[in-house]
Amino acid sequence: MISNAPVGIRQIRIRLLALGCGLLMLSAVMSFVKETIWLWTVPFAVIVLLYALIAPMKLQFVIKTFDKIHTLIGKILFWVLFFIFITPLSWLLRLFRPKLIPLKIDKNISSYWGKPEKDTLTSDDFIKQF
Repeated sequence: MISNAPVGIRQIRIRLLALGCGLLMLSAVMSFVKETIWLWTVPFAVIVLLYALIAPMKLQFVIKTFDKIHTLIGKILFWVLFFIFITPLSWLLRLFRPKLIPLKIDKNISSYWGKPEKDTLTSDDFIKQF
């Protein structure tokens, strides 16, 4: 959720500098990949960088717009991640591995604790545990 808290000049300046540098890097990378000069982003980057240094509050609407776009894209990506990847994986897990957790109580078992891998522990077992 986008907060309506005031954003300071320093934060706006940092974001605008990052945007300008990002546009310059986009131009360089795309020029390298496409093997043609991608100069149309350079004027936008220079304008954003100049405003970031001279008058960052003039482009505050750009930051707010990017924040709204960021929120929207984040929601869409999480929706896609959940419904396209996680849900089918959970269906497959239910089909092929139905007994991950024993849900029914078995009165013939004395304990549900698993057996340890080793019966005794040495001091070497406590080094680099993870």
